[in-house]
Amino acid sequence: MKPITIAVIDDAFRLSHEILKKHIYENPREITDNLKDDDNNGYVDDINGWDISDNDGNVNIPKDRESAFYHGTMIASTILMVLNRACDNSSLNSVKILPVKVLSDQAQNGYLADGYKGIRYAIDQGADIICCAWSGGTASLEERSLIAEAQKKGIIVIGSVGNLNMEKVYPPASMAGVIAVTAIDTNFHKTKIANYGMRTDLCAPGDKVLAATSFNDTDLTYGDGTSAATALVTGAIAVLKLAAPSANNELIIESLFNTTEPLEKQNVSYAGKLGSGMVNLNRALQYLTKPENRSLFFNPTSTKGSILIHKGKNSLSSWEIAPYGSYQNIHLSAPNFNDKYASALIQINTKDSAYYRGPLSTLRRGLSIPQGFAKISFPNPKKMPKNLSLTYFVETIDSSTLYCNENRHYEQSSGTIEDGSGTDNYANKSTCKWQINAPMGKRIQIEFPEMDTEANTDFVWIFDGDKTIPDYLIAKFSGSSIPPTVVSRTHQVLVWFVSNESITKAGWKLNYKIVD
Repeated sequence: MKPITIAVIDDAFRLSHEILKKHIYENPREITDNLKDDDNNGYVDDINGWDISDNDGNVNIPKDRESAFYHGTMIASTILMVLNRACDNSSLNSVKILPVKVLSDQAQNGYLADGYKGIRYAIDQGADIICCAWSGGTASLEERSLIAEAQKKGIIVIGSVGNLNMEKVYPPASMAGVIAVTAIDTNFHKTKIANYGMRTDLCAPGDKVLAATSFNDTDLTYGDGTSAATALVTGAIAVLKLAAPSANNELIIESLFNTTEPLEKQNVSYAGKLGSGMVNLNRALQYLTKPENRSLFFNPTSTKGSILIHKGKNSLSSWEIAPYGSYQNIHLSAPNFNDKYASALIQINTKDSAYYRGPLSTLRRGLSIPQGFAKISFPNPKKMPKNLSLTYFVETIDSSTLYCNENRHYEQSSGTIEDGSGTDNYANKSTCKWQINAPMGKRIQIEFPEMDTEANTDFVWIFDGDKTIPDYLIAKFSGSSIPPTVVSRTHQVLVWFVSNESITKAGWKLNYKIVD
């Protein structure tokens, strides 16, 4: 079986831990402790990896600094525990962890300033997979070129999107071709700290993930965040490589993306921003090992993936892309387009109409469908392609306009106003306004039959008039307690709802009526 080398670029490693010790990479071209660079790679005695920051071959945790240098051990062990659960001993023995230490022994914080230098070393050592369970800063042209070089050499690079609860994917995960991973909790919700965004590819558990401790050689602990999720995805990729050694990287990645479990229903505020969904390793293995059934794994609710078109047993003749949530566009293309299919007739319908009917050649350059739903079919099944892949992804909308996108005006004598999310939680970063106008000389009375927002954070503001001027503020409410009845001082009221980027809840409802 072809051996697999997984480079873990991180702070330090407890090489003696029972989970790690049998799977640490050994450089066959170096002679131990002879103080020579036997393989002429520029690193003297890099037997078990290299400490980039301290320029030596010792990748172990500095003495008495186990609490600060725990991360590399956690990541490497999590990868191996995935392999332990999925592989037999003979397969597992062919996997080696290449430890690359990129934090100096004297460092006062955990920022991995030498991360990209570590990637350079991993490339030169011939790693098959590079795990970057870290992120941050901006990437230089040189660093981007480094990632491109890794991919050109057939290395799969996995990165963490970040742990700042922001709609932003940080490098190296943000770079083209890197698999960007975010984290979910045990309820399949995005974890509170995990970043998110359209650039995200996959999500995996990032809450209470079992891992090796940095303090001794036998105990276990728990890892969390997008780092732990990135390690789990790295382990899954290694399992797939072992199961299908002849599969190229494109097929390995395709098998992950096309078999995920979409989580938009559980994460409506992050719809389209958690990648194609949660990794399902069992399904991915079936996808790889049973090619005749691959088209059946198509999931219409996925926000990104592939449509596999072929003729024969288990083939499909039409496909719907219908992810849960609201989206601006669906972007559809044929990356492996074959000219012999150029004249094949394809039809694309949206919910309202037939959007496109014409030759398949149009998809060579890509097609943008201005809705979050599309039905794809071939009017003449006899002339549909025998073997073609269409890829797609959805373009998300600004969450601040998910349930409202303009001021709404009310002039009836009574009515009901609510946050607009229905049975779902309201959206992150909402900023919604409702204007109530009564005849001159009248007032507006407001009562809340429902109230459930993040306390002291997501507020319903009520102003006299039509502007959010502090002096005109009547009241502001949040939390789960029903607010008292309020009455305006003038004939106009502006209701303004604002939520932040983190927790969302069921929302609120108010009833108003015009009174004397």
